[in-house]
Amino acid sequence: ETGAGKSIMLDALGLCIGDRADAKAVRAGADRAEISALFSVEQLPLAQAWLEQAALL
Repeated sequence: ETGAGKSIMLDALGLCIGDRADAKAVRAGADRAEISALFSVEQLPLAQAWLEQAALL
């Protein structure tokens, strides 16, 4: 669907994994911006298994 926010989500995920942000994303007068994300896989056993196998969990 158009307007469903997919691009915003993909852009946010990209920033979380190290994509460069546009300088306009940093508040005027600030030296830097900080990006963080928290993902829960408590109810996703397949994701847990994959992350454990990849030594990421």
